[in-house]
Amino acid sequence: DQQIPQVNYSPMSNETAQRRMALANPDRVSHARQSDPSANLRPPDAGTTAGRYEPPQLQHHPDGRQPSSDSELATTQIPPHERESVPEPERVLPVLRVLGQVGGNYIIAEGPEGMYLIDQHAAHERVMYEKLLAQYHSGNLDQQRLLDAVVVDLTPDQLGTLESCRNDLLGLGFDVEDFGSGAVAVRAIPAIMRGRNIEDNLRLILDEIASGGRGDSMFDSLVISAACHSSIRSGQTLTLPEMRELIVQLERCSSPRACGHGRPTMLLMSQDELARQFERR
Repeated sequence: DQQIPQVNYSPMSNETAQRRMALANPDRVSHARQSDPSANLRPPDAGTTAGRYEPPQLQHHPDGRQPSSDSELATTQIPPHERESVPEPERVLPVLRVLGQVGGNYIIAEGPEGMYLIDQHAAHERVMYEKLLAQYHSGNLDQQRLLDAVVVDLTPDQLGTLESCRNDLLGLGFDVEDFGSGAVAVRAIPAIMRGRNIEDNLRLILDEIASGGRGDSMFDSLVISAACHSSIRSGQTLTLPEMRELIVQLERCSSPRACGHGRPTMLLMSQDELARQFERR
């Protein structure tokens, strides 16, 4: 099950020890070195193929316990930024009947028009994107407070990008503090990113923003990137109930046919096309 990343410690300098002690009370700090992200125990992330997917609506504690305090999981009221409204729905999907999975990447489903082949990562990214936007616009953000703050080493370029989008990151649920010597301490993340590798994902998000992002604004690019890195990965085997839950949530999306990056979430092969392929017409 998904857990907050744990870190193997290595010998530290006096400067590093002093910096850590500055954060030791009231919060404990785990230091994650950029040079060795594999030291963290983490669930499958970008590019991995192992692991199981938890249905996106489930928000239970990673170890099965209910949150025992506000420091573990809190719903934070964050005023919405001044921003354009959520676009109107492009098209509502028909009700789909899930049949199975192909290659750990695609879900096969049947609809009134024919057979659908659905990219599980792109579909879940769309679900996460609209979920983040809905929380943001309502001001009712699900935020995961970390028991152990996570220290992340950043490059100068990444630090510069962080400064330029710090308020937008806060609006999404990130609580990031300067830690000195090119590092930051992450004290909270959006709840949808719970169990993911915090260090890697923060760097990936900042790099994507620095390269221009894919949204119509910096904030929209942040939402797209956060949704992408919160989603199930290609190569993950899903159970039939998990696939059904994902498709139900995709059906509820306002724009279900493309992920936040603009890639298609599905392909449709109509009844006529199927008949032609099998030379029935």
